[in-house]
Amino acid sequence: WRQGLAEVPWPQTRLVDIGSELSALPWWLAMRGARVTLIERSADFTGHWDFVRRRLGVAVDWRIVDTADLPLPPRSVDVVTSLSVLEHQPDKARAVDEMARVLRPGGLLALSCDICEPGYGMSYPAWGGAALDRRGFDALLLRHPDLEPRHDLAWNAEDIESFLAWHRQTAPHHTYVTAAVVLRRLPGGWRSLRRRRARAHARFLGGD
Repeated sequence: WRQGLAEVPWPQTRLVDIGSELSALPWWLAMRGARVTLIERSADFTGHWDFVRRRLGVAVDWRIVDTADLPLPPRSVDVVTSLSVLEHQPDKARAVDEMARVLRPGGLLALSCDICEPGYGMSYPAWGGAALDRRGFDALLLRHPDLEPRHDLAWNAEDIESFLAWHRQTAPHHTYVTAAVVLRRLPGGWRSLRRRRARAHARFLGGD
């Protein structure tokens, strides 16, 4: 994240962090000057957040919501972070649409999530939600009509076996891998419309 978000001017930035719990990232960015809103479905962490906010003296607030819908106006946020949350969200498409909706044009979505590819011998615990595979990740994020990758992307499949071998040693249920991406919010005009038309054309031709 220090590389993918290195160019962000944090003192002028409004950031929303999805599924914050005890993540250190939004607090670290708040210490760099960002105005941060934490999003969580449970109020269990608010006492801890209030304590940390007072100790650090940073601009952090929070919203407690139990759906993927974000209680924020459209195009009101500069950066959205979502780290290892998407696999736990039942309506993943709605969750990504909401992240895109609240981002201003040119704003950034920094997202990571679990990836499970049975062909590599991976499995995912039922209590953990539902992990995407690479095809689902591409369809949901890389082909989203309002988002585009900041850089050319390719799956580093050559690292899957070694990462999976290491991950299995960290916890018994870590029988999967992870993916991360930084995406830019497109303007809501012709570029977004062109991508929607391209996707519709591909479906008409029987493509992905």
